[in-house]
Amino acid sequence: QIRDITCINGNHYFTTETSLLTIDENLKVEIVELKIHKILSMTSFQNKLYLSTEKGLFTYHNSKLRKISSQNNIITMYNDNNKILYLGTDSSKILLLVNDKIVAKQLVLSNKSICINTINKDKDNNLWIGTTKGVYKIVNSKKTYYSTLNGLGSNIISKIFVDTENNIWFGLYGKGLSKYTTEKFINLQSENGLDFDNVTSISQDKSGNIYLTNSMENRINIINRKNYNISNIKANIK
Repeated sequence: QIRDITCINGNHYFTTETSLLTIDENLKVEIVELKIHKILSMTSFQNKLYLSTEKGLFTYHNSKLRKISSQNNIITMYNDNNKILYLGTDSSKILLLVNDKIVAKQLVLSNKSICINTINKDKDNNLWIGTTKGVYKIVNSKKTYYSTLNGLGSNIISKIFVDTENNIWFGLYGKGLSKYTTEKFINLQSENGLDFDNVTSISQDKSGNIYLTNSMENRINIINRKNYNISNIKANIK
């Protein structure tokens, strides 16, 4: 099962639980058995590949794997314009990586133990953090919390996506999708036409339509940006 996808200098990288798959511009495929335990997340940062695993944080560059930290609870990573790499953990903390070192400064969301699943920034430079217990928005160190009490479709967030109009989309676990715009939430799920209620990936086409996938389904849902009509595509992936 493919978990993450990223691209560096025309080369695409895919991860499974324990392996790395690379495809270059000539479509040459290489499978790299990393011999490290479960891969939790992957991202590109400063032209290097970063892999968080249950054995720590690694870089993969020029076909060499290098361990840079023993931090083994990094669930998600966010590349902030190749300046800072945000590391979301399963213990309510966001760590900051600068020059391949985790710095002392960190963001603590709560005194309760919550898992950080996804991080993104909007066009106003506000940081959005999706967790297993709702959403946090950070503006100049000030935190605002959103949950189902504010209209969010679910408190378990699997993905955050910022569209071209600066609307914030939340992929939810078990409850489909929430869109945040002008201080309110719009919620869509299977009863509105989605094929699945666990949304793990979100993207947008040139017309502004929103694409949704689920890592366990061979289906793509497309949401019309004007009227929220949903169309479904069956992907014949074996």
